[in-house]
Amino acid sequence: MKYKQIISIFGITLGFFGILNLSSLSSAYSSLNVSTQYVQKPQAVKAIDKSEMNSFTAINSRNSRSSSDYQENAISLSAVNLSRPHILSINTSGSQLQGKIVFNGKVIKQIRSKRTYINLSPYLCVGEHTVKIAAYYYPASSSVNVELKGPGIDVTQATSGSGVLNYTLNVSVY
Repeated sequence: MKYKQIISIFGITLGFFGILNLSSLSSAYSSLNVSTQYVQKPQAVKAIDKSEMNSFTAINSRNSRSSSDYQENAISLSAVNLSRPHILSINTSGSQLQGKIVFNGKVIKQIRSKRTYINLSPYLCVGEHTVKIAAYYYPASSSVNVELKGPGIDVTQATSGSGVLNYTLNVSVY
């Protein structure tokens, strides 16, 4: 019924301005077939359990004590996901990368090649953790990528040009 009223008002307005005559409006009105269609109600969507979600916050700063860049990221991980791998990978486009990965003050891996990988899941538990990477890469003009991949998280940090990698990853597990 609403459609017919709108067309009638529209037609009268057009007729008033001489754009449409009343006989064509009458035939258009009588041939109008308005049908009602029902939209199916959407299925219920499973709620997302926020306790299973991981999050990431990037913090970039410059170390004032030296000329090399200092990178820092903060992430939050759900303890539910700790049974699955959280792989930290470090690789350089250069020929060599030397350094160490420190977890909560303890060296957990020495870096002595272009690429290194470590699963952080066995080290993580509920609480606050710090992962530090201190390394030199050769030649200094090459680049280094640090990446953490796990369930619902993919963090990448890149640096180049100084030959020094100072990276801190603050991990909060809840």
